[in-house]
Amino acid sequence: MREGADEVGPRAGGLRCAVLLAAAYAALVAWFTWPLAARAGSAMPCTLPVCLFDGILSFWALAWETRALVTAPLRLAEANIYHPAPHALFYGHTGLAALPYFAPVYLASGNAVLASNVAFLTALTLTLAATHAAVRRWTGSHLAGLVAAWMVLLNRWYVWGFVATAPHLAVLQYFPPIILLAATPPATGRGWGLLLALVVAQCLTDPMYFTPAVLLPLALVATARLVRPAARPGAVRLLGVVVAGAALVAAASAGYLVIRADNPALATQSLWRSGAVFPDSLRARLVAPGSPASLPLAMWAFLAAGAAAFLVPAARGRAPAALRRGWAQATLWSAVAIVIGLAPFVTVGGTLVALPQAWVTRWVPLYDFIRTPSRLAVAAVPGLALLGGLAFAQLGSLLPAAGRWRRAGGTGRAAMALGVGLVMWWPHAGGLARPPYPLVPTPGPSEFTRLVSEMGGPLLELPIGPDGMNPNGHAFAMYRSLFHWQPLLDGYASFWPAGFRERMALAVRLPDRAALDALVRRTGLRLVWVHLNALRPYDRVRWERGATPGLRRIAADADNVLFAVEPRAGA
Repeated sequence: MREGADEVGPRAGGLRCAVLLAAAYAALVAWFTWPLAARAGSAMPCTLPVCLFDGILSFWALAWETRALVTAPLRLAEANIYHPAPHALFYGHTGLAALPYFAPVYLASGNAVLASNVAFLTALTLTLAATHAAVRRWTGSHLAGLVAAWMVLLNRWYVWGFVATAPHLAVLQYFPPIILLAATPPATGRGWGLLLALVVAQCLTDPMYFTPAVLLPLALVATARLVRPAARPGAVRLLGVVVAGAALVAAASAGYLVIRADNPALATQSLWRSGAVFPDSLRARLVAPGSPASLPLAMWAFLAAGAAAFLVPAARGRAPAALRRGWAQATLWSAVAIVIGLAPFVTVGGTLVALPQAWVTRWVPLYDFIRTPSRLAVAAVPGLALLGGLAFAQLGSLLPAAGRWRRAGGTGRAAMALGVGLVMWWPHAGGLARPPYPLVPTPGPSEFTRLVSEMGGPLLELPIGPDGMNPNGHAFAMYRSLFHWQPLLDGYASFWPAGFRERMALAVRLPDRAALDALVRRTGLRLVWVHLNALRPYDRVRWERGATPGLRRIAADADNVLFAVEPRAGA
């Protein structure tokens, strides 16, 4: 009986510690992103202008997937945008890794904005807690774990940059346990199964950018271990995880292959073209805030000092095996992330250097679809944070931990943690005060969305810009479709289907009768919703001047008009 009690006690203690850790980081995340938690049901993050369309795409996709999975799973790919193009969901990201956090809230509340914000805040919290736990596992220091988590939170690219533009991308919490399990190969089949599940979950956050960031370091670890006979069985199993993970992610992403087959010129069907043709500056990627691998110069010096302290032969000889594995894995993952996040050519000290990806692009047109190579460096966010925690623990070990100078050593470690915190905080905030997290309000349903839902049929919302390709107009139409889910001629995603630009060229000619008839023939258009307050004065006059051939006004207010389409006889 005593033996059983001894087993339960540590487990219960570990669970309590994990719960307290998650609660503490939840409070920190809520404070850092305030007032998002207070307005989670009525506002969305807007740290960059692209949030107004990429952010909407993020939670629209998750809402569509949730709704489809509980009502018509076989129609999951047939999202309601880009009508009448098939498989419209797969023209953009699906964010499947965020679905377990999004779907329960959305099903309970029907509020996609609330569900997205809850998933976003939850993923941030779990990423901080997982990073802390990994460093604590290697170093035995909660203070080192706090330093690492703080580095994740203060990564400008993470919470205030890329991730805020598409909140489903906040799901980075699987990276730390993947790195832990790669450092110490599992001893059981259950452990290998857990690693595979974590790998697939992390890749499905965004298969385009996350899959290379996860699988390439694992493949390198496995390959390096193959040369050592004692490590070879584990290396073979790890390669099996890489192959199985790639196969499962490919199966979950098969819809993208269908889209590629249906659109031979897909690379040109996008508002965003790849920037990989331009050489990168290595210094800019390591220091500028637009990269996941960027840190203040003082932090790079801190990491270098910690690594130097670890590499001293005496210190390395005394280091526990877990700590040595931690240094090796965190360094590998960070280095691989930095390299793959660069364009094929970089400038180093004024010299142009070709990277391995320059060779790969001779055979595979990667950068036709990877429009922002720096996003491939996503693993640098947890990787560099893990290195920061390890560097803190290593430098802290040089201070006395016992004897008459124990208190001074503790004070020194606390001062060092505070210094690291300030070095990360100052470039972020520009001072000591916390900047408010930028939000934009999100409206609820209206009388117009109710009418659209009741009448049904393909809908076009205007305006969509002079050329018909304005992402804001299309994204807001997608947002309003959350309240009616009718087929939309509008759409915004990473790519658009063949024929979409031509249909939008007709749309911007409305209320021209010939353009209307052509749209009806091609799409079965039944409703046109015009947002008068977003029109240029000349265009507003055109829509307000009275009778519009082929369009019957069914609802109007000061800023909106909803028309029913009356096709020409015989059209």
